[in-house]
Amino acid sequence: MYGGSDNSMVRWISTSPNEKLISEFIYQRLNVLCSSAGIRKPLFVDVGANHGYFGLLAAAMGCRVVAFEPQPSCWGRITAAVLLNGFQSYFKLIKQPVSDTKVEVVIRDRGSCSGGFSLRDASAEQAQFEREVRVASIRLDEIISENIEVLKIDTEGLEELVLKSSLRLLSRRMVKNLVVEITPMWWEDRSRVVNLFRTIFSYGYRAQIIDRKSPPQLSPSVLSEQQFVELIADASHERKGTGGKWVQRDLFLSL
Repeated sequence: MYGGSDNSMVRWISTSPNEKLISEFIYQRLNVLCSSAGIRKPLFVDVGANHGYFGLLAAAMGCRVVAFEPQPSCWGRITAAVLLNGFQSYFKLIKQPVSDTKVEVVIRDRGSCSGGFSLRDASAEQAQFEREVRVASIRLDEIISENIEVLKIDTEGLEELVLKSSLRLLSRRMVKNLVVEITPMWWEDRSRVVNLFRTIFSYGYRAQIIDRKSPPQLSPSVLSEQQFVELIADASHERKGTGGKWVQRDLFLSL
């Protein structure tokens, strides 16, 4: 798989311990799922695709891909990589954000495809930006109407909106596996998100933490609702002073 002339995302994932481990975990899942026999290959959906690394990985392994990325500076990078690898027939890029409500979002693009980009501050005043782009949000369950083998969500604090936009699919158990980065320190209302996950659990989904070990592995037991609440309340999620670090959590949900 070739990532084009700008391989900064590949370098970041291969050198950052956290990103490298989550990449290995997703690879382990895709290696089995994407190579499954059948005329119609499994579908991998990536919400918050950034450079498109995980979607390109899924396509290289045999999956069909739908990738959502609203950052204008990422679009050319993803498109170039898809063309260079010959994935045009089974890789679809959607240049819109995913949300449970339809709104127009103003993005002030600074010319970089940032891994830390979030729509929480996409329209904030920037000292320098190259262009201003208006994009309309869309619901995931209005775009996707078939079974999803793996749904990856990495939206820097807006995972609640993405999950809400997926509820029709989840209630029908059309999503087999989810990998979700959760960032409680950016949520407006933690109790509301906890209730959202309770709804998802009621559909039959089970949640496990992806332990950031080498090789990455799932926590030995499925999280109970109480354990999930305690996970959300864990103070290690919080930023601690200027330049402080926070400990992100990645959840694996499956039926």
